[in-house]
Amino acid sequence: MNNSVKVIDEVILDCAIIALRSDKIIHIHYLLNGPMSLEISKKIVNARSRLAKNKPYPMLYTSENPSVTASEELTEYLLTEERNRLVLADAFVITSFSQRLP
Repeated sequence: MNNSVKVIDEVILDCAIIALRSDKIIHIHYLLNGPMSLEISKKIVNARSRLAKNKPYPMLYTSENPSVTASEELTEYLLTEERNRLVLADAFVITSFSQRLP
């Protein structure tokens, strides 16, 4: 049995690579250095919505840069229907203490 996960489709932005994987997970890999703004998050939400063809998926978030954190404004946005309507679950790979802070 082949357990390798393949990328079915992807969108490359200046701030993230968004990939729909063969295991039915959308993987968002951030390319940022520093805090993420509301504007960037909305750009990513729009791109992943198009990639998902408006179907809900579980989300996996990664970044090579441990300084990627959410601004206070973004933290509030993460709870909205606009952001969550196509999200079945969120999984964040945390690589630094600062990313753990709300």
